[in-house]
Amino acid sequence: MNGQTRANLQTLYRDASLCTWDSAQLLGMQAIMSKKMTLFPPTMNVQHNMTTCDSQPVVEGHAIKIMITGDMAPAGQPTPVKFSIAFLLLPEGGSWIIANQIFRTAGNAAVNPPNAADKSDVGKAFTDFYYQTFDSPDRSGLQNLYQDNSLLTFENEPHMGVQAIMTKLTTLNFQTVQHLVATLDCQPHGAGILVMVVGDLAVDGGVTTPLKFVQSFVLNPTPAGSWFINHDIFRLNIG
Repeated sequence: MNGQTRANLQTLYRDASLCTWDSAQLLGMQAIMSKKMTLFPPTMNVQHNMTTCDSQPVVEGHAIKIMITGDMAPAGQPTPVKFSIAFLLLPEGGSWIIANQIFRTAGNAAVNPPNAADKSDVGKAFTDFYYQTFDSPDRSGLQNLYQDNSLLTFENEPHMGVQAIMTKLTTLNFQTVQHLVATLDCQPHGAGILVMVVGDLAVDGGVTTPLKFVQSFVLNPTPAGSWFINHDIFRLNIG
């Protein structure tokens, strides 16, 4: 993809579209396209190679959630750069537009402080609790974070509802685990929050040889005023 073909991406965005690009916060088609058009020289070709692509239907708003991992190789750059990206797509006129987009390249750990405007304060508190509970000897506390309409895609395996999700999460093939979050990006989507986490995963004490992972959530509010995981996609980013 060169500058000319990148320009065609503007048809996918609207004035209300939100994009987080390696911690840069962008609102609207003009700001998003200005960022994309200045990433590389107009004549440079950039090849994106997908390793994984997971999608889930989002009932609220008839949206689609997509998470992609892969690598990108600008022309003349010998070593590809790994990336992760999460989208929320909305239907419009028989097609789809990008309502939310979060993009991260490997090694870019620049973060913005938690902000109530983008709900990253809520996202950080929620994911801190999620990973602390996940990494504890008893993972059963996670069941309070899911509901019967929750969807989990774990390494391409779909699981729906509290019982199926908890069966998966409590029977994983390791004794101990530690999540080390490198970046946490959040965006509001209606009443909910889109969250994408990139980091390292140390399994059974392997802190010197951690696995790379990416995980994205859609959090929705409960009538009681808390939050639950409506959508959850997890991938080891090792391709």
